[in-house]
Amino acid sequence: MATAMTFEAYQDIRKTNPDLYYKPSTQKRMRADQVKLGDAFFQLSFFSAWDAKHDN
Repeated sequence: MATAMTFEAYQDIRKTNPDLYYKPSTQKRMRADQVKLGDAFFQLSFFSAWDAKHDN
């Protein structure tokens, strides 16, 4: 089975290939990946700095 993709990866598909993104098979896979990854599915790479420990 293919590696699970994150929400961010699916958004890249939406921007570069909307026809593929809106196919029912892609939407089903996106939902399955969300279930498999849980909260990690929505963690965007550009927010990774927010996850770092801060001095506050």
